[in-house]
Amino acid sequence: MSASLNQKEQLFHEAVKLTNPVQRRAFLDEACAGNPDIRAAVESLLAAHAMADKFFDKQESALSWFEKDVQFTASTPRLNEEKLPGEEQPDRKSVV
Repeated sequence: MSASLNQKEQLFHEAVKLTNPVQRRAFLDEACAGNPDIRAAVESLLAAHAMADKFFDKQESALSWFEKDVQFTASTPRLNEEKLPGEEQPDRKSVV
């Protein structure tokens, strides 16, 4: 692993721990002083990390929505005319 790649990885891991944007910027200002390429690479890694977190949050949200929909559908009586074996046909007059 090159020194530059190792440095980028190390700076990323240190910066990602800083959740306060002001502290993170100050850290990167000092750690990447005079090296805009490393700064840009670390900021790119941080942005990708933040997007990945949002992606998985959305996936979890979509999954929980799907699970709720499945539960609702399973508990909702059918109003169609099909009769499954062992089911009684509902009285059409009682269904409005």
